[in-house]
Amino acid sequence: MAITNGYCDLGVFQGELGVDDSVDNARLERVIETVSRAIDEYTGQFFYDTGADDDQTRYYTARPTRRGIVVPTDPVQTVTTLSVATTDGGGYSERASSTWVLEPRNNPSESPARPYEAVRFPRITFQMVPDGVEIVGRFGWAAIPPQVTEACLIQASRIQKRKDAPFGIADIPSLDGGGMRLSARLDPDVELLLKPFRRVSLLGMVL
Repeated sequence: MAITNGYCDLGVFQGELGVDDSVDNARLERVIETVSRAIDEYTGQFFYDTGADDDQTRYYTARPTRRGIVVPTDPVQTVTTLSVATTDGGGYSERASSTWVLEPRNNPSESPARPYEAVRFPRITFQMVPDGVEIVGRFGWAAIPPQVTEACLIQASRIQKRKDAPFGIADIPSLDGGGMRLSARLDPDVELLLKPFRRVSLLGMVL
């Protein structure tokens, strides 16, 4: 199988494991892809690039705020068109780019550069309905952050080694000094690497 939207390369993963043959390639590719999707779930976003050649169409629900109407989105690099439906199940009408802004506005200047996370309508109001905002554009990250690649390698290595551990128990030192514990969560170093990328709501839920 080929890796779909994985966050580390098969060859680099093999090097981490000290593997120099292709006997387990299918499993290693599966582990990389599985860990990559677990990273998406943990952070509340995805880090692959949906591509410049074929725009995607995605739908979002607007929310009222003190700063105007805000639309939390998937990571978005560029918007080709943005349209709004004001009745549930109704048609979408395109809105001029002068009526909305992408936020956070400084994200492209970060290191690494980040995509935008929301659209804000600062001066206009409209009837908000579920999935009432249609965005056509390019989504995801232009380049996978190195922290995400490193997190993928660490967690994928741990899962690969776990298959050889008795009863799925990993020989990893625990916080209380014990020598064995169950591998039932992300590696602490992985959590540390991914923490800056988590998108969490005010209620503490991953967006």
